[in-house]
Amino acid sequence: MAIGKPPSLGIDQTVATLHAKLAEVNSEAMIQLHKRSQKIHNTVEDNNARIKELKNSNHALERSNMVLVSALERLEAQHQKFVQEVELKDQQDDKQQLEIFKEALGVTYPSPETELEACKKSQLNAFAKLPSHRRSPKVEYMQMSPGLLSTSEAYQKWQDSAQSCLLLLSGRTASEGRNSRGDTHSWLSPATTYVTEELRKQDQRVAYYCCHPDLRAEDHSGKEIISTIIYQMLDWKPAILRHRNQQFRSVVQSPAWQDPGDESASIEIMFRLVREILAEIKDLGRITVVLDRVDLCSWELHHIMKALTGLVLDESWHLKIMATMATARDYWDVDDLDDTASGRVLIHQGWDQRQLTPQEMQKRLHSPH
Repeated sequence: MAIGKPPSLGIDQTVATLHAKLAEVNSEAMIQLHKRSQKIHNTVEDNNARIKELKNSNHALERSNMVLVSALERLEAQHQKFVQEVELKDQQDDKQQLEIFKEALGVTYPSPETELEACKKSQLNAFAKLPSHRRSPKVEYMQMSPGLLSTSEAYQKWQDSAQSCLLLLSGRTASEGRNSRGDTHSWLSPATTYVTEELRKQDQRVAYYCCHPDLRAEDHSGKEIISTIIYQMLDWKPAILRHRNQQFRSVVQSPAWQDPGDESASIEIMFRLVREILAEIKDLGRITVVLDRVDLCSWELHHIMKALTGLVLDESWHLKIMATMATARDYWDVDDLDDTASGRVLIHQGWDQRQLTPQEMQKRLHSPH
């Protein structure tokens, strides 16, 4: 009877076989793991190299970008400088063309008639304004002031109006109301300097002309007055002459402009040019024209007032006109104004300088200087 292998010997072989298989699997796994690890390591190295390369490339791009930005900034600075030089050259050319056109207009600017401070001083000298005059008989007469001007309903409407309109202040001046009996200033004239001064403080565009800048009244050419107003308007925007110079010069050189004999023709062509300039500068906003003592204009009063009225009736621009006149010299008959002028032509007529009442005199004597 054969004797079989002990059971433990078969188990040992099986275990040995399993160990061999496990060792083989483990060895293969370690090989594969090492390969995988090496592959990962290589990938990481490649990625690190790529990252480093990208960083270097990025730094290079940043440096290039900085160079480009710096170059761009230099180009922008050069361009800005070029633009400024061109603008300055254009402005200089505009001013030069304006001066040439001023010669064609035949006006002097600035002039005594347009110097606000000089006109204001002349008016102050003509009327009692200084404390040393307070006990003089001259201060017994009403004197123009911003406060008194504000009491005029016509002035308030003119000031508050959102549309183009014309204001006329007219009246007589008492000979005793001036500092000198030989003086011919109007007591209403200071109103024009107050208004012009205040509007200019507000950076408003005001064309100013005083027909009585000196001690004595003298007639002023209507052509000179309107030409000076035209020049002041062009001075606000001389670039107009870049494209309108030839056209404007042809108007100024026309027979109707040059020959003052035909008043109606002169007024028509001059105000036609005023209209064309107003159309060019309407983008500047409100324009104000102040004319002191229109009664001293060489043109017939009703002719110039009719022309001025026509300007404010046109809704193409925003224009305010203020004028004063001495009714001792002339009078404007407004009866021929039609309904279209209602609300556009505001008149304080008959605003005569009068003697103060005792109560008003006492109030003035005790008022602050």
